[in-house]
Amino acid sequence: MAILDQGLMRVGVGAIGEITVAGPGLASGYLNLPEKTAETFLPACQALDGRRAVRTGDLAHWTNTGKLKLVGRRDSMVKVRGARIELGEVEGTLAAHPAVKFAVVTVHEDKLVAYIHPAVPANLRDFCKEHLVSYMVPHIFQGLEEVPRLPTGKVNKKALPKPEARTDGAEVVMELDSLGQMRKFTRKAASEDKVLDNVRAILIGIVLHSHAIPLNPMNPSEMIDGEFEPLASHQWGPRELLLLQVVRSGGWSSLAFLSGFDDTRAMRPYGLTYREPLFLILWLLLDFNWTMWYLPVFVYMRAAFCAMHHLGLEKLHLLLASQIWIIAPAFIDMYIGWREGLGSPQPYLDATCPSQCFCPWQAMPWAQTVAHYTAGWWVQPSSPTASSMVGHALIFIPCYWIGFYSGDKIFKVLTFIADDQNILRRLVVAGVAMGVYAMMYLGGQPIIQGFDDTCQSFWSMDGAFLWGQVGKNLLYYALNLSLSLLYVVVIAALVPCHLQYLAKVCFASLIVSGLIPQPLDTPSQIVVLRETVNENWVSVVELFWMFYVPFLFEFVVGAIVTTLLPIVINCGIAAWKRWHK
Repeated sequence: MAILDQGLMRVGVGAIGEITVAGPGLASGYLNLPEKTAETFLPACQALDGRRAVRTGDLAHWTNTGKLKLVGRRDSMVKVRGARIELGEVEGTLAAHPAVKFAVVTVHEDKLVAYIHPAVPANLRDFCKEHLVSYMVPHIFQGLEEVPRLPTGKVNKKALPKPEARTDGAEVVMELDSLGQMRKFTRKAASEDKVLDNVRAILIGIVLHSHAIPLNPMNPSEMIDGEFEPLASHQWGPRELLLLQVVRSGGWSSLAFLSGFDDTRAMRPYGLTYREPLFLILWLLLDFNWTMWYLPVFVYMRAAFCAMHHLGLEKLHLLLASQIWIIAPAFIDMYIGWREGLGSPQPYLDATCPSQCFCPWQAMPWAQTVAHYTAGWWVQPSSPTASSMVGHALIFIPCYWIGFYSGDKIFKVLTFIADDQNILRRLVVAGVAMGVYAMMYLGGQPIIQGFDDTCQSFWSMDGAFLWGQVGKNLLYYALNLSLSLLYVVVIAALVPCHLQYLAKVCFASLIVSGLIPQPLDTPSQIVVLRETVNENWVSVVELFWMFYVPFLFEFVVGAIVTTLLPIVINCGIAAWKRWHK
């Protein structure tokens, strides 16, 4: 017995060929089928010492351990776009993917169609490119929840559904999302997932970084610990402070842009999923931790967005909602009357509410309690506008809109950058983007300083409306949105590998960070380093440590939680079933 290629020569280990057998027990041929006999029976096979042999039609290959592995049949060979393709070989390659339980390949309109049970893994196309020649990689991948079969148990290919026709070249895939749930979505390029995962993983690390190293808006160089208490006589150096300020200027806005684009890939872009109730549950479990304000606010934004679409008021909704940043601050002051704590008798900002304005915290003290428990609302009395909830936090909502409506166009550029195999060219792109980012951030400081969304800033002493302040705020928002997009470009160009696993565990680490903030108290750790590390090396070690801690936390804690959580859930389900028996 031997495994032979189409030229009837032996193939090497791992190469697929046809099983050919020689021996005294061979039949003389097919009865009254001379052509079939001539095709199947070889009178003198050189690979088998010139003996008479028979081609079995079974395709197989030798494994590295010396075992024979069947992969299909020779008689399933087809011709697609001028190339002869063995369907069994393609099916065998697909079945080798660990997430594929069954695969069948057919031809539809001169295209290879791969039907995958139970779902199409997101990296299946890349897997095929690594194991098959380019013309054998299926053009269309389609998931099958159930494989149609004949009474004999064979696949009923006639009952397979027609592939979903799409004019935009997108494919439908399924994979586990960052919350551990199976998700069905469309994508126009596999590199979309790479860009999304890389940016999401790094930006969550940056958010953890901002939690680990809080900055005092009034005195940014002052080091403060995880409890927001100043560390006596310890200051950030100019280089460290600039790096901290530049790096964290992406954060939630860039993540919201990704979420907006990612939601357009869902099968129901305007439909709510398990994500929204889960975010609210997490908000409750985290005891309304204000650092996780994004969870409830995202739910409200998404629910309103979807509801207005279904009511046919989507454009009107965007127009009115955008006034939260443009006109509303001129009539509603979200600072005056804010109190130090819930129930505190003394307001932080005990100023007179301007006659043109409405001050909800002053007029309705109970509204602060509602805002705190429903949205994690905050006010920083020492520098309210520098920590504006509307200007610095809720600005993620327009970023989400940009991702939802324009993300496909922007992602064409991002995937083009991510797919570029020329490392030098990618470094140039990243360098240019970083340079533009730095110039916009440093040169835009007057714009940042000119932002003011207190109600009184919109009115002159004689009661005239100051449109100039509206323009200053719009410039600030435009700067913020531009920096967020540049942040994404830099990550897409700089990261050469696919941070798929880190993207899967990063959200879990972010949630847990609200419960165990102590490991992220980086400033206190840096104080210890300054006292123990040689002064010649302390600056380098300090810069390294600032980023090492949050990203290590993201990887280790995220991995532990995502590993243990399914075990805990399954044990709980099993206990519940036993208790109800």
